[in-house]
Amino acid sequence: MEEEKKEEKAQQDNLKEPDKEWFDTLEVSPNAPFYEIKSSYLHLRKLYSSESPVLMPLMEDVPQEKQDVLLNRIEFAYLKLKEYFS
Repeated sequence: MEEEKKEEKAQQDNLKEPDKEWFDTLEVSPNAPFYEIKSSYLHLRKLYSSESPVLMPLMEDVPQEKQDVLLNRIEFAYLKLKEYFS
């Protein structure tokens, strides 16, 4: 029981300071308000999706796995920051 409380406290402590890498992944400043974070997230998700007309020619040589990793990093960063701001 005490172990669960310690683990829960550790998880809460992790949310006190967001990781700078999350901001870098979403290409926003650490001082950015949440609406900018969300806007950047939506833009990057659309930009790096496999159906993006902008990057499609450039991404042809990039394996689908790498594209998926990039999109997963963007998604993870957004979800962590969303959790932090809520």
